[in-house]
This record gives sequence, C-alpha cells and structure tokens, in this order.
Amino acid sequence: MGRHITLAEQDATPLPFDLPLATPAAAPRPRRRPTAPPLTELVVDPVEHASDIARFRAKMAHPPRLPDGSANPMCWIWTGAITDSYGQFSIVRGGFAYSIKAHKFAAAWLLGIPVPRGERADRSGGIRRVVEHAVCDNPICVKANPDPKVGHIWPSTQRENLARGGQRKRVGGSNWFIRRWSKLSKHERDERSRQLRAAVIDGWDEARVREVLLRIDPAQLDAFVPLH
Repeated sequence: MGRHITLAEQDATPLPFDLPLATPAAAPRPRRRPTAPPLTELVVDPVEHASDIARFRAKMAHPPRLPDGSANPMCWIWTGAITDSYGQFSIVRGGFAYSIKAHKFAAAWLLGIPVPRGERADRSGGIRRVVEHAVCDNPICVKANPDPKVGHIWPSTQRENLARGGQRKRVGGSNWFIRRWSKLSKHERDERSRQLRAAVIDGWDEARVREVLLRIDPAQLDAFVPLH
C-alpha cells in the first residue's frame, strides 16, 4: 500500500488554480501607416495616368454640339463627388491617395501643364497662383481648353483673374467676390452645384440645367453660357 498523505501535505500541495499563470506573449503593435507627403504639384500624364483619365472622363457631362456643328459654349459639369460646391476626384501618386479638386485635374490633363496643389497653391515670390473658373463661375465646371475662347478654366494669378473679370464686366472694385458669386451664401453655392450635378447625372439635359440656375441663381444664367 502506498503511503498515506496527511492533511498538512495536502494543504501544501499547490492546486491548478494556485499555480502561476503563464504570461501571454505581447501582441505585436500594428504598424502605423506612413503619412502621405504633401503633393505640391499635380501632373497628369496621358500614358502613365490613363486609368485616372478614364475614371475622370466617365464623370464628365457635356452638351452636344450646336445645330451648325460648332462647339457648345456651355459648361462641362462634374457628376462625381462634391465638397463645398467643388468637384472632388481621388488619385494615387507614389502609393498614397490624394483628393484633388476636379477642375484642377481637368486643367492638368487637358492643358497638359503641372498645376500647383493647394487652396491657394503657390505663393512663391508673393504671387498667388490659382486655377480659376474665369468664364462661367461654376465650381463644378471641368471645361479646360488651351484656347481661352473655348475653355472656362485655366491657371492664372489672382491679379490676372481680377483684371480678366473686370474686362468681362463680371467683377471689379472692392466687392468683386460678392458680385462674382451673385451674393450666394456658401450653402447656396453648394446646393447649386449639387442640383446641377443631379440635372445631368443621367445625361445632358439643358432644360434642367437652366431650371436650376433660374431657381437658385438667375444672375448666373448669362455667365453660365458665356459670350465669346
């Protein structure tokens, strides 16, 4: 027979729940995604960025030619995402994603020039460089063309834009911004962009475009169809 274990020995024997618990291995800390470097210049190469161009083109709505075969002077309207009345387009550069204003992508692509990126882009030398809707004042217009009699947007300096606006009797004086936007509030401008997008998202409909302008901003109707 085996030796009898006394009560004292039983009390001294560690039970499973008295044994020290094994310390779990520390879970590896997730790696932080590297911060995207600033994209100071937007370049759109027709070959390297062909897929971007195809995606962008699919979100453009433009009117048919006039009965005489000439180009229609109306805007090309962006039908993609909109933020603060401006079209937004996503691109990838160097493995990082960036959100670009649609009219700036149009300028870089259709004009074939590098476009400084940023709300007020390049301030070097005290010159404020911008990409302006200098003809139509429609934030979601993406009609860029090397011929200034055809295109609605092009790069310039703020000074050049003001001078050009004065020549067109569209802006001028200390109240240029108010006159340019027909006294619309930020919310109203955003609503105008969204309703213009809705008017053409299923195909160009000039009657609906004009109806939106007449309802929200009648003063823009003449500017929307620029006189060349």
